[in-house]
Amino acid sequence: MEKPDWSFWQVILVIIAIIFAVLAIIFGYNHLLQTVSVPTSTEISIIYPLNSSQVYMQETITGTAKNIPEGDVIWIIVDPHNGKYYPQSDKVKIQSGEWSTPVGIGTKETVGNFDIIVVLADQKAQDEFNNYFETCYQTNSWAGMDKIPNSAKVYDKITVTRNSVETGPEIKIAYPLNSATVQMKETITGTAENIPDGQQLWIVIYPQDAYKYYLQNPVDFQSDGRWTLPVQFGEEQNVGTKFDLYAVLADNNAEKELNNYMTASENAKSYGGMRELPNGTTKITKLTVIRA
Repeated sequence: MEKPDWSFWQVILVIIAIIFAVLAIIFGYNHLLQTVSVPTSTEISIIYPLNSSQVYMQETITGTAKNIPEGDVIWIIVDPHNGKYYPQSDKVKIQSGEWSTPVGIGTKETVGNFDIIVVLADQKAQDEFNNYFETCYQTNSWAGMDKIPNSAKVYDKITVTRNSVETGPEIKIAYPLNSATVQMKETITGTAENIPDGQQLWIVIYPQDAYKYYLQNPVDFQSDGRWTLPVQFGEEQNVGTKFDLYAVLADNNAEKELNNYMTASENAKSYGGMRELPNGTTKITKLTVIRA
């Protein structure tokens, strides 16, 4: 009987070991790809207005956003080239990768070039913005910020021009005043000018602890622009709650959605609020009050 060729079997064993090692590496790599998320880059862009375009004092800025980190928030800042930066009071809300927000570009008397800057704010930057607005509300003075918060990252910037003092739509709330204390039921008053055809004025209330918009009926204004509307700030238990009060314009499509909501709520005898206002709704004026 011949002795077995052990060197041959040793080679076979080595080959088998190599095959298992390669399979283990391939399996482990595939598993790693499945379990470890690949970082994606954040993208934020302004769609409207276009760079170098002409604008009114009141405009609605629109844009797109992708891969926003959890906890970070988009803010819009207006730079009138006077050494100050003016963050806009509404944090930008994103719907299906798109966003829109009203901005004020200067005052009635200011013309010239303005930068519109979109930034992504982490919690530290959000605190700086919120502290700025708290001071503005307390002093009733909007002097601008000396600089953009260090931790706010700029993602897009355009330059626009106001060549005319024409303001576009202008809606003022005369009563109540900003930061005022209000009762549960109030009648608010104001004025409206330059409302475009096909746009309807609505008043909307936003309890800061509810995160929903509560419609308060469309507004009919007189020939001189004055208007009044009875509204309700929450329920009996909402003493001490802060409420944002918005005057908004709705185009024809948004008007249909708002009316459908009101009809459904009246039929159900329940007003649950809206998580978001429909597309075609533009916030023009905002103030904040506190329930007595």
